[in-house]
Amino acid sequence: MLRIIATSLKTGVITEANPFGAHASFGFPVIDFNRCTACDECARSCPTGAIQVGTAVPGRKTLSLSYAACIQCRECVAGCPEEAVSVANEIEVAAYSRQQLAQAASFDIDATTGRGTFSHVDVEPGFGLSASAARLRARIALIRRRCESGMKWRRRRASRRLSAESRRSRWSA
Repeated sequence: MLRIIATSLKTGVITEANPFGAHASFGFPVIDFNRCTACDECARSCPTGAIQVGTAVPGRKTLSLSYAACIQCRECVAGCPEEAVSVANEIEVAAYSRQQLAQAASFDIDATTGRGTFSHVDVEPGFGLSASAARLRARIALIRRRCESGMKWRRRRASRRLSAESRRSRWSA
């Protein structure tokens, strides 16, 4: 290991000219559904299937993006001809359930052109991050109260046992 570092210091070989000056090369994709035409190119370019297109009803498509399956490879950004997919580093990926890590939008498909027009975003029901944290705090408080009441019950039972034993010892003496 030291040999490699010493060699790279002598030769000046580094991976990037200024590794700390550039922006981070990772980030989750963000789909601008208003610009999207549901052409399926981003879904075809996604290696993990994080972006999927479904046709539940004729004349309507659903485009979904799962942050749980995304590896931040940016293939969808390069594959989108409409430039509706961009990258953002400020995506909140903390959720109560895995389903909440997905965004889905419905598109009405024009029969003549085959292009989609954005209809609405499908929202997964459930708790957000702040509600999840509040629920967790409430559960911890409940467990703490149960433990404390259990300790009181054990102390009462132990004191009764001691008082009964002290009464027995008085009678036997």
